[in-house]
Amino acid sequence: MKSGFYLFILCLQLAAGPFCRAAEMSAYAQKMATSKPDRHWSFDSFLPAKNLEASSGPTSTEYPAFGKMNPAVTMKNGGRIIIADPGKASVFDFENGDEITVEAMVSLDQLRGQAAILTKGRTNNPGFPANNQNWAFRLKRTAGGQAGVNFLFRSRSTKENPGDWHRWTSNQGFTVGDGWHHVAITYRFGDPESIRGYLNGKPVEGKWDMGGPTTRPPVVDDDEVWIGSSMAGNLENS
Repeated sequence: MKSGFYLFILCLQLAAGPFCRAAEMSAYAQKMATSKPDRHWSFDSFLPAKNLEASSGPTSTEYPAFGKMNPAVTMKNGGRIIIADPGKASVFDFENGDEITVEAMVSLDQLRGQAAILTKGRTNNPGFPANNQNWAFRLKRTAGGQAGVNFLFRSRSTKENPGDWHRWTSNQGFTVGDGWHHVAITYRFGDPESIRGYLNGKPVEGKWDMGGPTTRPPVVDDDEVWIGSSMAGNLENS
């Protein structure tokens, strides 16, 4: 069982924007060194690629916890960073009883549908089912038109019940285009009451929709983990 498995992205701008890491040992970087997340993606040595460009993230001028320099990567038109799954029962594969925490700094200049931050499965890769979403940490438009914290997974099909989507979105969000924000989610699979969302360090209420809250286990396979996009780079999910 993965207890409190912790995934961390220091900075990410979605739609046209960056993932980043402070170049010097800022207060925020010191906290990360202390907390020791299970996975931490940094982009200070990032090499530009198709639809990915070197950029600058939040700095201490506006965000005191960060350093004076903060390299980032801009993502455009479905650009993504791909992390291979090590194999069966890997650190990225979640079953009922497993706990996950994901956090990121995000800046969003547009929100077409759902903006993927970090997701497992549903890549449209050959050899994998189309709806194999083990878990997805995203931003989604709230009822008020803001970008809310969002978590999604697909439950397994059984003889009695087909698989279904289970999606939680915060009631509160942030205004698209107004700079950097900290977002986080924690969840214990199989316990829908355990879900917690956070925006800029404060807990936010939310609700399940689509298939609603469930104790059913998620689908799981060896598909990839993607940063910044989903569904073969579909713009509505990037």
